[in-house]
This record gives sequence, structure tokens and C-alpha cells, in this order.
Amino acid sequence: MQGANLTPSFMKPPHPTSAIRRTPDSSPLHALLVKSSAPLAWVAGFSLLASLLVLAPSVYMLEVYERVVNSRSLTTLVVLTAAVVVAFAVMEVLEWVRSELLQQLGHRMDQALSPLLFRLMTQARAVHSGFLIQQPASDWRVLREFLPSPFVLSCFELPASVVFLLLVWLINPWLAVTVVLSAGVQ
Repeated sequence: MQGANLTPSFMKPPHPTSAIRRTPDSSPLHALLVKSSAPLAWVAGFSLLASLLVLAPSVYMLEVYERVVNSRSLTTLVVLTAAVVVAFAVMEVLEWVRSELLQQLGHRMDQALSPLLFRLMTQARAVHSGFLIQQPASDWRVLREFLPSPFVLSCFELPASVVFLLLVWLINPWLAVTVVLSAGVQ
């Protein structure tokens, strides 16, 4: 029993070649992010489509004043109104779907990384007796719940806001400056 090493494996210093073999591409977080790229692309696409549907009321009013007022056609008004109601319904469904996709992605991240986090927390607790094991778990919960938050959803709408700003600039450059300044104040 003279040559037996009784030190637990997590307390041993890492082998010098293990740092060489471990690349960022092989980390569990990197693998999870690669798997998450398709749902995030769907969320981005749904966000772009929902953001473009926000223009439906403006187009509706333009069409009402151009077509309905001049022709006094009740049928045209009904069709335009039905079209804008459908656009609002599609927009709400897209908002719900992208929120659900982000919640599922947060749940998938939780399932994939919680065992690793638990193992690392118990190892840290074994090495350092003063380690607060609740804090990393609480931080992980906050990070997981941040994914479907309104802030993340608004980040997906940034490309559409650039398109809207370009449209406003095409109408009047000074109006675009006013919009940018107003957004800065907000």
C-alpha cells in the first residue's frame, strides 16, 4: 500500500498535457451553443417577421385613405380590416412561439449543464469549506431565466429597428435624427 495515492482525483493538480488536449471547442458550453444555433436562428427569423408586421397599421391607414375614402367601398374596407387583424394575430403567434423557443432553450441548457455545475460546486465545497454552494446555483438560475427575458427578445428586434430607421431616413433625414435622439433619451 506504499505506492497507493489516497488523494481524491478532483484535488490533484491537472496533468500538464490535459490543458493542451482541452480546447474551447470541446467544452460542454461550446457544444451546447453549437446545438442552440438553429433555435436561435428561428427566433431571429420570427423576430424579424413580427417586427415587420408592426408596419401593418401604417399600411392599413395608407390604404384606407387611398382606396376606401376615394371609392367609398365597404368591401375594400372589410378586406383591409380583415388583413390587418390577421397580421396582428400572426404577430402575436410569432411572439408567443419565439418566447417558447427561448424558454425551451433555457430548459435545455439547464438539463445539459446542471450536472456539470453540481459536480463543480461539490468539488469546490470539498476543497474550500467556506464555499457557499447556494450562490452558483442561484446565479445559474438567474442566467437561465434571463434567456426568455424581454431584454433578450428586444435584442433580437435590433435588426428590424435599423430597417425602420432607414425607412424614416428615406422619408426625412431630420426625422431620422429626431428618432435617434429620442431613442437615446428614452
